[in-house]
Amino acid sequence: MKKQLAVLLITFAFLAGCDNRMPKAEIEQTIHNYIVNNPHILAEVIMNLQKEVANKQQEKVVDLLNQHRSEVDNTTGVPKIGAADFDVTILMFANYADIKSKTMMRIFAQHVNKDNKLRMLIRFLPEKSVVGQRAARIGLALLKQDLFLSFHTKVMQHEGELSNEALTRILQSIKGLDSERLNKDMNSSDVAKALSNDRVLAEKLGIQESPGYIMGDFLLKQPISFEDVGAVIQVIRRHKK
Repeated sequence: MKKQLAVLLITFAFLAGCDNRMPKAEIEQTIHNYIVNNPHILAEVIMNLQKEVANKQQEKVVDLLNQHRSEVDNTTGVPKIGAADFDVTILMFANYADIKSKTMMRIFAQHVNKDNKLRMLIRFLPEKSVVGQRAARIGLALLKQDLFLSFHTKVMQHEGELSNEALTRILQSIKGLDSERLNKDMNSSDVAKALSNDRVLAEKLGIQESPGYIMGDFLLKQPISFEDVGAVIQVIRRHKK
């Protein structure tokens, strides 16, 4: 697969050098289309970049994840979405008030909805966003009422900037919610500790802001496309066999 991509790129480079009439944009679009139509090749490229071109860096990532494996794998009090019988887990450090973070969570949700072996864990990294911090506290507090998924889904469906007013409307639309208990749980030591633990783990992993996420032994700190997420999942499963 690696050889196929190398041959493809060399061929396009050769053609571009031999025929100045072939626009650079056309070459780039051709390469892009080929990779989109063959996502497994992109997956191999990602693997090769991390394990060959940047082998030392990837080794550090794996070592870092292994060093904190018990914390990464600890799901106590961590919101879970997706399969109970899973073979791949995505750990997302999220901020509901950040558009890039919401975009990634929506992409992950699409995969979770169509993949019955995929699970997503959500830890919160709201940074300095007051609304993001409130949303994180609400989400964690609603775990105690088994209403986290209802809240999460409505936040994901909300278009535009998330505000305190929007959060209030979302809460009012959730059936069976105990507002008095919610206010109490939001300010509980359990929720405060959970947020602190999320922040400390993110710092240990070198994640300074959302979105940051772990897929297998891949630690990514930038948004990627739906297709790329699928390709990475394929790589993880292939290397488990």
